[in-house]
Amino acid sequence: MNYDVNERLSKLIFIELNDMSVLERINGDFYKNLLGKDILFPIDLKMMTENKNPKRSDLTMDKFFVGMLLCIGGNDGFIYNNYYEDIILNFENSQEFYKGYIYNLINQGDLFEAYILLRGFSKIYYDCNYKEKLISVLYNLKDKNDFLKSEFKKELDDAMKNYRDFTRVYIYKSMMEKDEGKYMLALESIDRYINFSENVHQDVKDYRNQLVSFKDYEDGKDKIYSSPKEALEKLIPLMDMFKDDALLPYYIAIAYRKLGMYEQAIYYLEISRELDLDIVEVVNELGLNYASIEMYDKAISCFKTVFKVTNAIEVCTNLIMSFYKINDVENMDRYFDLAKKINEDDEVLKELQNVILGTR
Repeated sequence: MNYDVNERLSKLIFIELNDMSVLERINGDFYKNLLGKDILFPIDLKMMTENKNPKRSDLTMDKFFVGMLLCIGGNDGFIYNNYYEDIILNFENSQEFYKGYIYNLINQGDLFEAYILLRGFSKIYYDCNYKEKLISVLYNLKDKNDFLKSEFKKELDDAMKNYRDFTRVYIYKSMMEKDEGKYMLALESIDRYINFSENVHQDVKDYRNQLVSFKDYEDGKDKIYSSPKEALEKLIPLMDMFKDDALLPYYIAIAYRKLGMYEQAIYYLEISRELDLDIVEVVNELGLNYASIEMYDKAISCFKTVFKVTNAIEVCTNLIMSFYKINDVENMDRYFDLAKKINEDDEVLKELQNVILGTR
């Protein structure tokens, strides 16, 4: 689907109503004021028959109503919008018609059409319920393209500024921040909603707890190298919640290796491997831990597997060091040659050459 407002508006045709009786259900005085006005009225072709030249009998008010609201919602500066807004406001049961029509669109999955109409609707009626429905629809559309993401953020900002009673806007703000990986901001937003609310639903409390867990996950990852003990305190309690995440035990394993606890690291790496066999970083980490406890045959097997996939100089130098430790000169020299072909200026390679080859 092409989520383009202008393309959708191009499906409207505009006609001059010589016979205004189709609008006669408008408030009487306002209807009289419309007579003789030079106004073009939009018809939504999606609601018409296949006949490109609609008959007078086809021109029912619902065709005009959808077209007018599409113009209001899709083009802020359209020349007839003020007339269209007044017609809608003065037409009997217009809100009921639109609410039913938009409800059906949402149920049918036509969220983009619903977005344009809801945007128009919220321009005409200042109502928190309409604003929330618009934001809810945009939340589900925001990842379709940059325009819709920008529209979602603009509607959030407008709601926070101009709809003081619409406290649920902070739930949507929090959800957006969570999607962007900004867990601290997401927590701040959901806490703001909670502080505004007298009765907080259990779903919101559960959502907040989930955010705390996501934040702990990110904080733990950030502390792996600088403070591995603190990282473990954050990450290990998350194993049940993230039981299908192969990367969590991998991060835990790195922290254990940094603490010199190699057997524990290997234990968590095996858990990661049970979840996903294709993460080369996990296999490389296994190699590092096996090498640290002088199980060089297993370390070499791991490094070879990774090197076939990555051809990385770092893995090649790990292989050189492992073969050196078991006095396998032939393979050590072979990987020295491979390493030079990859990057002869690598600093670790130069250091190994000085230390190992300098002793021969």
